[in-house]
Amino acid sequence: MIATGVAVLVLVLSGCSPGNGKFVAVSAADGGTVLAQLCAGGGNVYGISISEAKDLDIRWGADGPGLGWISTPLFVAPSTWQADEENTLLGLAPGHRYSVRVMISGSTTASYSSLDISPADISALHPGEVLAADGEGGFTVMTEQEFRNRAKAAC
Repeated sequence: MIATGVAVLVLVLSGCSPGNGKFVAVSAADGGTVLAQLCAGGGNVYGISISEAKDLDIRWGADGPGLGWISTPLFVAPSTWQADEENTLLGLAPGHRYSVRVMISGSTTASYSSLDISPADISALHPGEVLAADGEGGFTVMTEQEFRNRAKAAC
């Protein structure tokens, strides 16, 4: 299983049109961290889900009170959240594809952001690069700074 080196970034900006949830990205940063950032009025992140693309019943998830900012290791629930009792996915395995989804409430921009990835996609990243959601379940490779600039330019 490969569980290290993965990060999920979410930016949902108040008054922006995210173009069908293009505000989530996955990077190969420091030991695997889920990051979510919502600006004032942008709603709250209330859940994270990672599932096998071919079998959505094989999954890991956590939820809890809505948060405007999250920073937590992948497969670890934020401190005020609880991991689902029925979690069956505990890491990423080579040769498999996964759907990463962050659920958002109270937002006029998006109710979720998601993308499909594999451990090989993550391993192919150079330092500072991310797999940025394309709004159709896929991704585009760009730097984390380009991803953040795209979020800012959407407003």
